[in-house]
Amino acid sequence: MRFSNIFLMVSAAVLLTSDLCGATNAQGDIVSKLGPEMVRSADAFASVKRSLRSHN
Repeated sequence: MRFSNIFLMVSAAVLLTSDLCGATNAQGDIVSKLGPEMVRSADAFASVKRSLRSHN
């Protein structure tokens, strides 16, 4: 009975880590595709000066 519990826990851990690695790689691909667009939009926001004070 102990062997079956240990086997179950180890196999669950392996499946979870493999799924997490796959999700991380997928997110990395999405970020690399969106990278240049995000840089351009960040530059656009940086050129506009913002103030926290209200101007009436």
